[in-house]
Amino acid sequence: MRRSRLMLCLVAAPCVILVFGAGLKLVEQWEYNSQLADMRSKGLPTNASEVNEYYKVPTDATDSTAQWLVAISEVRAAEISRRGQALQIVGSDQTEIPNPGEPWEKLEASRNFLNEVPVAMVAIRTAAETGGKVRFPTDFALGVNAPLTEIQDSRTIARLLLLDAHVAAHDRNIEQAVDDVRAIFSLSNSQSTAACNIAWLVRVALHATACQATSSLLTRESLSEQDLLSLQNVAGSADFRGELRFALGGECGLTLSAVDNFSFFGFRLSNKQLILQDFGDLRAALSEPWPEVLILHDEISKRHQLKNSSTLTKLTSLPFLQLMTGVQQMGNAGVRAEARQNCTVVALAAMRYRLQHGQFPDSMADLRTFVPGTESEITRRMTDPFDGQPLRFRNEPAGLLIYSIYHDKKDDGGDLVPSSNRADSKDLGVRLVK
Repeated sequence: MRRSRLMLCLVAAPCVILVFGAGLKLVEQWEYNSQLADMRSKGLPTNASEVNEYYKVPTDATDSTAQWLVAISEVRAAEISRRGQALQIVGSDQTEIPNPGEPWEKLEASRNFLNEVPVAMVAIRTAAETGGKVRFPTDFALGVNAPLTEIQDSRTIARLLLLDAHVAAHDRNIEQAVDDVRAIFSLSNSQSTAACNIAWLVRVALHATACQATSSLLTRESLSEQDLLSLQNVAGSADFRGELRFALGGECGLTLSAVDNFSFFGFRLSNKQLILQDFGDLRAALSEPWPEVLILHDEISKRHQLKNSSTLTKLTSLPFLQLMTGVQQMGNAGVRAEARQNCTVVALAAMRYRLQHGQFPDSMADLRTFVPGTESEITRRMTDPFDGQPLRFRNEPAGLLIYSIYHDKKDDGGDLVPSSNRADSKDLGVRLVK
């Protein structure tokens, strides 16, 4: 009898374990399905195919897709890389272009190159003047490997406009230089509904190009009140926090589908739940001030390090760890973009102040009435997103400094120059020469 009971226990124990494990799997699947249903109810994609519907021109925006596709087609036909191979910006010459008024060895060659591509330039300017938003023909059903061809082509367009702005500034055609920079902002803003991380990073890079051109080219010139205000409006229209929330929504759908590409892997469901947790936390954090977002990013990085701390967790979390590499750093890109944006808008405000008063202001407080927007918008624009404090302001004999303390969160006195041992500067901002 005792032996029979023992045999019964030996047979029953595995069955109980299997039934218990199956029950846990069913509960886990039910919870996951409930999460997906909640996402769909909020209009968020849950797989790669649904991202195609998620990525669209908002109903309240002008659809400028056709105009930008024409511009891209003309730029491709112009063979920019071949024609401009020896030039700066569009070619392989990495030397810095001299400031307007200083000798530029390749000015004539750059001018001639631009004169050879008039159809492309007209198409670009037509699209930029249209404004609005784009929905490029990207098929996100292809997943994380979907080609972002048109989005990458837009970088070539930005380089063309930037080269034209430099040529115009050297030729003292300042209005044309202003139009070129505004066009880069317009190109960037047209892609504010980017539905994945790479596309959104390109959007941010285009905006950074326009901000840097404003700082390096236009702040040296005597611009009109109308030009300064228009530059403030087009530079300040980007809502990087809201855009990042949107891009993370699309990236989440793509990442969930990518988990299924891991063959013979038995932990897909648990990995998808980890992915949902990270994306959910990141999107929720973006309703908070940027310093809170950065704190969460640090916490997520620690969670990833913990998963990497043992061979077992590395193996069971392989898709999660591979697919989420770098996602937690998207917040850093967003806060950097807003810091650059704020410095640019406030620097233009200082130029408007000088236009009216004949000199730069003595303090940041003097600039409030020269920053467009409501009171809350003005306060946000004059804030350093890295620490939530006002942007730093220094009126020195040589000029005015408006800057953010940047990634190290230390005030380095407005050190805006990269050094030989670092690719980036210690602070981020704009220097206005008196």
